[in-house]
Amino acid sequence: MAQLELVFRARGVVDFTQLLIAATQALGEPEAPTDLALALDYRIRHLLVDEFQDTSLSQFELLRRVTAGWEPGDGRTLFVVGDPMQSVYRFREAEVGLFLRAQHEGIGSVDLEALTLSLNFRSQAAIVEWVNGVFAQVLPVREDLGTGAVPFSPSISRIPALSGQAVTVHAVGDGIAEASMVVELVADATAEDVAQHIAILVRNRSHLSAIVPALKGAGMRFRAIEIETLFHRPAVQDLHALTRARCCIRPTVPRGCRCCARRGAD
Repeated sequence: MAQLELVFRARGVVDFTQLLIAATQALGEPEAPTDLALALDYRIRHLLVDEFQDTSLSQFELLRRVTAGWEPGDGRTLFVVGDPMQSVYRFREAEVGLFLRAQHEGIGSVDLEALTLSLNFRSQAAIVEWVNGVFAQVLPVREDLGTGAVPFSPSISRIPALSGQAVTVHAVGDGIAEASMVVELVADATAEDVAQHIAILVRNRSHLSAIVPALKGAGMRFRAIEIETLFHRPAVQDLHALTRARCCIRPTVPRGCRCCARRGAD
């Protein structure tokens, strides 16, 4: 870590982890605050932390030091919001157990009042009821701060139930079969209402490796923002190849021609 800090100083750069470490060190300890900590203590009146379920130990410690010395009734407030059932950043040292700890013990000297939200504004009632029934069996019954076990919290939909079946599960064997099923489902939905918008949710971009070609093969138009790059389209690839061929056969190196510069212009 010391060697990495020397490299940061030599190059005049930092990463997010180093920023967090430097900020924490700059505040000192709660028993021995620095001048910076005293200045911030005077200026900061309200703190809002979003996505608190993905807080790491180092981030939690920074919050503890920033709020050190806060007392009940002094006019300062700390508001943290998050959903422990949506904690997905364990690979970035996020500890959902910290959410449960803050809920019961507060953060440092600041006690928190826990409010559980249950009203859902995003999904119709039939989908919410399906989720309530399924995930109550998937998630643990009781919370556990040590393991970060989070029980399921049911919701109530603000949107009335729509007609028809809300959720249907299709069992498929592989990616090709899944892509064929997706095309079939899209075709059926389009036949019912050609003007409706259909969203296909996937785990990650690689999950689309079979679905995108299947949609193209069926002649279905779609938008894949930040997923399918222009360079992968045949017309763009042809233009790129023609451009490289044209510039590389010229007797002199065109200004700014990277392909010729890399090849030594031969």
